[in-house]
Amino acid sequence: MMIGYVAATLGAIAAGIYDAFTGEIPEWITVPMIVLGLIYAWWQGFIVAAAVVAVVTFIIGYAFYYTGLLGGGDGLLLTGIAAWAPFVKIGVVSLPTPLIVLPLSLVLSPLFYGPFLALRLAEKRARLWALAVIPEILLPPGFAAVYASGLTAYIGDKYREDLFVEEKPVDALVPEDIVAEPVDVLPPGKKVLEKKDIELLRNAGIRSVKTLEHLPRLGPFLAAALILTLLAATGAVDIKTYGASLFLYNLK
Repeated sequence: MMIGYVAATLGAIAAGIYDAFTGEIPEWITVPMIVLGLIYAWWQGFIVAAAVVAVVTFIIGYAFYYTGLLGGGDGLLLTGIAAWAPFVKIGVVSLPTPLIVLPLSLVLSPLFYGPFLALRLAEKRARLWALAVIPEILLPPGFAAVYASGLTAYIGDKYREDLFVEEKPVDALVPEDIVAEPVDVLPPGKKVLEKKDIELLRNAGIRSVKTLEHLPRLGPFLAAALILTLLAATGAVDIKTYGASLFLYNLK
């Protein structure tokens, strides 16, 4: 199983680095990761567990992708992780790896994106920078993560138009662009555009739509969350020893 952990980690790190620099996770990383992971699972005798967790992860990831809640590359990366390491045992509990990695990445990412988004708005709203950075420095890590999650959600919602929304001509749209608001000619709930959707918009005479741009990149945090999860699973990090320190400073 250790080989699976190492392979999943290396794939996640490669995807996270690529995502950090380009804003996308390419299929030439994720698809081979899924295929090789399933081959490894068959060789090691846990193909049923790997296939079930990978398929369920893919279905859920696609549903999130369809509605614009998760990038397609993020969903495929989670599927690749599921193929190599479908379950992790932390303490006495075994859980599907993606079930731990995705929520943990959503806890880790605001620690960066809270200050980052505040910095993007700092020229007009300087107080946001102080509200983002100072509590993260002063609070214990666990409380800082909770605070950052709330702040990031607040900033992303209140200043959504300033940060993410752009008017884009239909002729400039490309597949996987995300519409910022419902468009009558698109299927209900559809936010991520495909080639046929762009053609539909063009045929309907729509000249421009609002799209979401410069969205937070989750790949690096999926990699970080996987590393933390596997450290806990292998005993390299003792949850009982370090868990309390997330919320309490040692004042000795």
